[in-house]
Amino acid sequence: MKQYFKDPQDILDFSFDWTEWLREATAATFLGGVPDEIVASSWSVSPAGLVIGDGSNGAPVASFSDVSSTVWVKDGTLGEFYRLTNHITTQGGRQADSTLIVQIRQR
Repeated sequence: MKQYFKDPQDILDFSFDWTEWLREATAATFLGGVPDEIVASSWSVSPAGLVIGDGSNGAPVASFSDVSSTVWVKDGTLGEFYRLTNHITTQGGRQADSTLIVQIRQR
């Protein structure tokens, strides 16, 4: 699990590139070996305190493409560790989660 550092004043983006996972998951499947693609993506954070951007709270809204997902976050409490999890659903019906850790510290 990757760990990143963020100042409480920073507004930063974090991304997952799902390209390899999608390629491996769809090798020789009903899609004829054509890689599956992301059709839905959501983000969650635990514990509360790190704010996920929604486009109206001072941070851009999360976005995704057919192979990647990006979230924007702000705030956070000094010294706290946050688990930022991306949940995706693919065209082929697959679902997966990936999590990273964000520690808040002063720069």
